[in-house]
Amino acid sequence: MWLRYLDGIVTVSVGRCHPRATNVAVEQLRTLAHTTTIYLHSNIARYAEKLVSKMPGELSVCCFVNSG
Repeated sequence: MWLRYLDGIVTVSVGRCHPRATNVAVEQLRTLAHTTTIYLHSNIARYAEKLVSKMPGELSVCCFVNSG
């Protein structure tokens, strides 16, 4: 896939209405339009544990925040 991850902040650097970027965005919106961390869910903790297990050295803390 051309764009593996698509973030609302980063999309400004891929050009206005670029066909490949637009198609990736459309496919992402068909899958998952919005997520949030304002509601506690056990998947957030599981994700943090998985993420930390891949970090090097003493990096062992995850903090999930919005991009603004």
